[in-house]
Order: sequence, then C-alpha cells, then structure tokens
Amino acid sequence: MVLLAPMAALIAAAIAFPVLAIFYLLKLRRRPVRISSTLLWQQAYEDLEANIPWRWVRPSWLVLLHALLVALVVLAIGRPAIHAHGPVASRMVFIIDRSASMSALDGDPRITESDDGLPITRLREAQARARSIIDDSMRMGRRIEAAVISIAAEAQGLTSMTSDRRLLQETIAGITPTDQPLDLQQALRLAEAILGKRDTTGSEPADPEAAPLVIFLSDGSLPAGEPLSISGAALRLERVGPPPDLALTGPDSQPDVQPAGRDNVGITTLSARRDEANPAVVRVFVQIASALRRARDLPITVSLAGIERQRRAIEVPAATAESPGIQATTFEIQTRDAGVLTVALIADDLLASDNQASLLLDAPRSPEILLVVPDESPTEQAATVEEPLTPAWLLESILTELRPSRLQIAKASEADGLIRAAAGAFDLIVLDRTAPPILPAVPTLSLGAGLPSIGITISPATAGAPDRDFILSWERSHPILRDVSLDTVFALAPASIQFAPIDPANTGELQRTDLALGASGPMISLLDVGGVRHIVLAFDLGRSNWGLQVGFPIFLVNALDYLTLRGSQQSAAALRTADPIELAAPANLATIVLEGPTRREIRLPDTASTASAERTVSIGRLERAGIYTAQPSRVRPVMIPVSLLDPLESALGVSEQINIRSRGSAGDDRAAPSLPREIGDYLLLAALGLLIVEWIVYTRSARV
Repeated sequence: MVLLAPMAALIAAAIAFPVLAIFYLLKLRRRPVRISSTLLWQQAYEDLEANIPWRWVRPSWLVLLHALLVALVVLAIGRPAIHAHGPVASRMVFIIDRSASMSALDGDPRITESDDGLPITRLREAQARARSIIDDSMRMGRRIEAAVISIAAEAQGLTSMTSDRRLLQETIAGITPTDQPLDLQQALRLAEAILGKRDTTGSEPADPEAAPLVIFLSDGSLPAGEPLSISGAALRLERVGPPPDLALTGPDSQPDVQPAGRDNVGITTLSARRDEANPAVVRVFVQIASALRRARDLPITVSLAGIERQRRAIEVPAATAESPGIQATTFEIQTRDAGVLTVALIADDLLASDNQASLLLDAPRSPEILLVVPDESPTEQAATVEEPLTPAWLLESILTELRPSRLQIAKASEADGLIRAAAGAFDLIVLDRTAPPILPAVPTLSLGAGLPSIGITISPATAGAPDRDFILSWERSHPILRDVSLDTVFALAPASIQFAPIDPANTGELQRTDLALGASGPMISLLDVGGVRHIVLAFDLGRSNWGLQVGFPIFLVNALDYLTLRGSQQSAAALRTADPIELAAPANLATIVLEGPTRREIRLPDTASTASAERTVSIGRLERAGIYTAQPSRVRPVMIPVSLLDPLESALGVSEQINIRSRGSAGDDRAAPSLPREIGDYLLLAALGLLIVEWIVYTRSARV
C-alpha cells in the first residue's frame, strides 16, 4: 500500500493526535461539595484521582478505539492505494474518447474542474480521470512514460511517449469535443505505433512491468461487430458517465420501478426529394430516436434559408432495454428555391448536437429548350390566318421570360438533326405547329401538330360542329394545371387528339392522361412513352384565346417543371460529420476558408491549370455539426451543412466492458497491469464502524 498524498496525511496526523492527547489530559474543574462520607462514592473517588493535573492517562479500550479511529481518518486523508493484481505499467497510452456522446451533460458532478462554470460533460469527466491517473501513477516514485491520443472519427496522436507530467496534463486539458461518431480501431493502431516494437518471440517478458498499458477513457458506446484487437499491450476501459441501466429481468426485478433511460432525443435520418408527379413539391423525410424510457411530445420545425416553413408536434415512443424509441415523419413544402433546409427539435436534453440537422437543397436546374417553329415567318403566318387571336411571337416571348439556361429557336426544315441529337443537348423541345420526324428522346410540348411518328394526330371536327370549341372540363388537381383556370378558353376550328395503337417493342409502354376535354374530344393530353413525358395540345396559340390569358404563362411554368424536373434527380441527403467533404474550386485558388461552428483554413497546392479550370478539393471531415460558409464565393458549394445523424451516438449508451482481443503472443494470457486503486473510502467506513463500537463501549462503561 502506498499513500498518494503523504504530505496531507502527515499534516493531518500532526494535528489530530496531539488534539486527542490534549482531550485526555485535560482535567475537569468541578464545584466542591461537602458530603458526609465517600465510602459509597468509590467511582467518584477514582474519577477524582484521574483528574489530578498531569497524571498519565490510564490505559482503556476507549483510548485505543479513539486512537484507531483517528489513525484511519489520517490514512484516508493520505489517499492510500493498492494494486488489485500485478504492478503498475511503466509505459501507458491514454486514449481519450471525444465523440459526440461524450458531450452529454451527465458527467460526474463530483469532479473539481467546474470552476469555469461550464457544464460537466462526459469528456470533462474523462479528462479529470486521466489527469488523476497520471498524478497518482507518477507519485508512486517510479519513472512512468505516457502518451495521449484523442479519438472520434479520426485518431490524433497528441504527444509521444514522455514523462513530462505538466505536458501530459496540459495536453489532456486541451482536448476539445466533436460531433463525430467513434472509430476506436484507428486509435488502437496508432497506440501500437507509438508503443513501438512488439514482442514476437512468444515468450513471457522477464519484467512484467515492461508490459505497456493502453487506457481507454470513454462511456464505452461502441458499434456492434467484430471484436477490436490490439497487439503487444493490455487494454483497460475506464468508464465515464453514469452507470448503465439495470436490466428488468430476473426474479428480483421490480416491474413497477422502471429505469428512466437517457434523457435524450435526436434526429438520426434526414433526406429530401422532389415529388415525381410535381417536382416543385419537396418532401422531407425525418427519423427521430429517443433514449428516454417514456413517450414524449416534442415540437419540430422545418426551415428553408432561415425562414420557418412548417411546425408541428410529434410524439416519440418510449425506448426499451433493447432499442431506442423510433418515430418517422414527412413534411411537404412548395419551393423552387435553393437553400439550406433545416429540421430542428425543440428539446432541452443531454445532447444538443443531434437536435438539429440540415441539408443543401439545390434549386431546380434551368432547362435547355429547343423551340421549333414553322418555316414561314410570323408575318407570313399572319397573312394566312384570318384574325389570329394570339400573336405567333408570344410563345417565344414567354419562354424567354422564364429565363432558361439556353433557348435555341430553329425552323422545322432545319431542326431534324437537332431533334435526333436532342438527348444530352436539350431538356425540352417545344413544337409550335410542327410535327417531328421521329419521337424525340427528351420531353416535348406539342402545340397543334401532335406526334405522328407514334400515331398521335390532331383530327379536325366533323361537319356541322360549332366554329369554337370550349374546354368543358379539366383535371384541376393535376400539377400541370395547378392554379390554371380554363373556364373561358376556346379554340377556333375545333379539333381533338387521336391516338392510334403503337408497338411497345419500338416505342415503349404508353401511358395516357387526358388533362382537358372539349366537345370534340381530348384537347390537352399527357403521355408517358417509355418513361419520357410529352404534352400534346389539340390547338395552336394562333387559333385560341388562351395565350392572352394569365393562365397560359402559369401553365407553361407548370409544364416546364413537370417535364424537366425529375424527383429522382432532385433528391438530397444530409452530410454527416463522419463523411469526408469535397468542394469544387478554381485551379488557381490558393486558400479556402470555412466559417461556421469552427473556423478552418485550407491551403491548396499550386497547379499549372488555367484559371478557368476547376479541381476537386477534399477537406476531410468537419468536427462540429452546423452550417459552414466557404470563402471565396467561387468555391462550390458555398453553403456546407453537416449533421451528426448517428443513432448510436444519440442513444448515449454506457457500457462497463468492450469486445476486444489481443493479437500476437505479446498480449495473450498475461495479467493486465493495474492502476493504483484508492481504498480511502473503505478506511472511512472502518472508522465509522469503530465510532459505533466506541459508543457501545462508552455506554456500557458509563453504567453505575
């Protein structure tokens, strides 16, 4: 047994034992009383003799008990320690877990490092425990060497093997938390490298103290899977945080006493996807996990670019001993804008970093459009049409105002080559009174000509039909006709869309939806041919009043969204703190600065590329969850949201042991070196027992 604080024990002994002696040497001052005889007061006479000044104290059980009691208290103040088995290791590696769960606010409140007023987390408890182990080990009077490794998603060697206690203490105190998951195997490989050469002879070391010890300070929350391994060293888990929950099984379990679990709820999955039927609608999927052993109601909000779009209350079920409580929900928002979409839980729990998650929602890509017009000029067309209701140039004007990334206009006689090579070159082909020679491989909007190559033609009205055909009914709920009124829309020279049978082997499966009907038949139809969408109008704008109404630009916007945006191509998943981040930067850029929860500056190597060229830059993993802004603005993306999104970290699990095995002969079947174990608490319990015995002895001796 050794004393870890011998000076404190000496000071306590120098004070306690003299005080005990003085108490026994003090004599009572009693009031003299005259009595007739002392024959019946033998006990009082002996007590009178004991109080003769400076007479030596008579031996008694009370004196012995008091001396033992004081000795036990003095030893407890000196922090006595023993080793459970084997000697302490002379070479140690401290692995400090700084993963997200170590930021939970349920660290041991007894640690003394709370002078700064900051909350006590599991990481702060681990730092205090590691510093205490270093102090206690180096007070043993032997030379101790140690190294420090921090670990989250990546391992970082903070010191090499050193006996400088001050350096070790400052290094441990400077470890910062992260919002990353834990990858312990990296730290074990780094510990093996720091410890250096390994014994591969298969023999027992002559000096057991030469066996190094790896001390892993963590809550023990590790993913299930293959056991971890380390060679040439023993591994000891120093658990921090609250004790694990008690199991509710066995004959002694009390069903009416349920463990509370961990008071934490977090977002574990976040993704967004544009709707297939209406790509202007974004559906957000959120999954929430709770580690609390009771159900709870929480408000949840969805924001885009800092503006709250939706808020609702969600009930998260209670966790069980086997799994957390899981609740999934979806949100639906209308937007064509780009921005950072954020989902946030309004909760005051043990871990704040999993209460919010964000992703980058891209704006719909502006389409590249090919507009095919008849060979005659608008002036020639006007001459052949009596009193056109809609100017021929209006379609081109509206398409230009929609600001596509490219609008190319071609006459019908010149467009064959463009139509045949449209795949990859255009996102949409608008056919104004022209019929393509083949079915284009990209979506089309056909006005007044149909798609004869697959048997879709425009049939004129029968004799005797009225000269105008009004739209009688339409699919008001369809995304293409959303917010579009067709009450007063009519077409001159009534016509309808005719459909001939097609061969699915040549063109693919045909799916048809009639969006608007007139007296003569379908006037607006939606076709899906082999997965490519086409919209066909039975009339052109020159013979209709629709182009002059406010509903037509709305229809055109909806049609472009529906034809060019695909939900499968406009989905987004949140980046996690465990994911490496890549940016696109100009080749001549020298430095990228990330501003967010933390500031990071990335210096880029010089390249010989031109200024207009781009290169992909990997910036690794970001330690803290949040929204980062990349500077300069030439970097893409400029906004980088990262989130925790890890069910294991949000569960805040605590374990007393980890699944690990030694690799190689150096670590097999050998007792692990132990750390000094303090026994001061046991000595204080023994002193309490002696105090009870003293009370019993005194009460018995005080009987008359």
